[in-house]
This record gives sequence, structure tokens and C-alpha cells, in this order.
Amino acid sequence: MTTATTPEIRIDPAVRAYVDERLAELRARLPDDRVTLVVFSGDLDRNLAALVIATGAAAMGLEPDALPTRVLDAVRARLGATAEEELVVRPAADGGMHGRRVRDLVLSGPEYGPADGAAVEISDSFAITLEDGGYVAASRIERAGAEDEEDAREFVRTLARAGRIAPDAATRDPSELYREGRSHFVVRETDGVRRLRRAWHDGGVTWK
Repeated sequence: MTTATTPEIRIDPAVRAYVDERLAELRARLPDDRVTLVVFSGDLDRNLAALVIATGAAAMGLEPDALPTRVLDAVRARLGATAEEELVVRPAADGGMHGRRVRDLVLSGPEYGPADGAAVEISDSFAITLEDGGYVAASRIERAGAEDEEDAREFVRTLARAGRIAPDAATRDPSELYREGRSHFVVRETDGVRRLRRAWHDGGVTWK
């Protein structure tokens, strides 16, 4: 009986060591004992409910923070984000908040190869420092500018010149893409937008 075997995919030890180091740094920076409450208005009933939850969290040994949505509304206005666009918010190790807003940059031109007409995601970022009472002490908002957008375009052009982008109709199996020397692929996602995505292979099937 013949047994089919899967070709072994070897990962450069230096690459694996770098990834492991970065993951360790991220884990060290993210607090394990903090919970963040987003308070949707200044109404007394909602603030009382948040206070009850925060008290329960503190009793469990967590450090609760409350972030009024008026702060997020101000961030959203500065970024030009609509109410439907998601802001990803996470607690920072210093007790503040940081986050990002992902938006599409549409590529147009034959120099992008299979990614012509597709979108690549770029991020606007923000950070908020909170005082002990929960008041905003400082904030930083950075919207990706023209230079960032051009860097993203040049990155995709470089991928296209190197033949690293798989066309829409090509396989999206990580092993096959790896063997073909492809690192990225174009896919039409559930919202109808064609986006450039990276294929990750770690011995299994992993997508980003």
C-alpha cells in the first residue's frame, strides 16, 4: 500500500526566531489583569451599570478602565471615519488605550499585476493616555498620509515585478503557493471588495 506524504516545509531558523521574539515582546507589553469598559453615554443609569461591572472586575483582581464613547467619537471625527467603520481599541501597558482604523487603498494600473483594481489595507493609528480618574490626559492621532500610501503602492509593485502575487483564479492553498514562490494572493471578500492578502504557511493552513 502506498502512503501519500506531504512535502516538509522548512522555515528559516532566523525567521522563526525573529517571529518568536516579536510575539514574546507583544505578550510582555499586553496586561493580563486589565479590563476596559466602553461607556456609551453620560446617562446616570449607564454609568451606574458600568460602575457595578467595574466594581465586580476589581473584586476579581482586575484593573478596570472606563472609556466614554465621546472620546472614540472625537477620534473617529479626526480620522474621518464613518460610524460604520470599526475602530480596533486595546488597552496599553501604561494604562492608556491604543488602536487603529483599517481602510482600503485601491490600486490601479498594470504595474500592480494581478492586484490591479484590488485594494490593499493601510492603518491609521491613535493612542490615548488616561488619568487615574479616567479623564483623557493626552492623545495622539496619526492618519496614514501620502508617503505611507506611496510606500504601500511601491511594496505591491515590487511584489508584482517579482511575480509573488497569485492571480484571482489561482489556488489559495498555502503549500502550493509556497512551492510556486507566491507570497500574496487576491481574493474577493464578503463585502464585495477585491483585496490583496498575504499567505502564511506554518506547517498548516494559516491566512492573514
